[in-house]
Amino acid sequence: MSADQPSLVELAIVCDEFGGIVNDLAVRLEPLDPPAGMTSSHAKLVEGFQEFGSFLHDLATKIRTLPAAQVEKLVNETFSGGAFDPSRVPAAAKIDDALGEDAANRPVH
Repeated sequence: MSADQPSLVELAIVCDEFGGIVNDLAVRLEPLDPPAGMTSSHAKLVEGFQEFGSFLHDLATKIRTLPAAQVEKLVNETFSGGAFDPSRVPAAAKIDDALGEDAANRPVH
């Protein structure tokens, strides 16, 4: 990693912190009563956030424990082109699907 990129320790910390935020969001969303017709997408959204939070915590653990070459490969695969690639993470795809279902089922005013 170059000097302008975060260290692996910093990257692991950020992944853990972001995972905690995502887990907290799932906890806050779960008890909400969704509007009619959105129960399925709400459940999928909550599940996606739970899985994504776990994914981020797992990623932080891998960053801390894998050899640097494996971490670099993992980071390059997960953050393709320097940006997070949700197509490579099933939990992110689930969140995207739930949001798509929500938009499709939302009443038009």
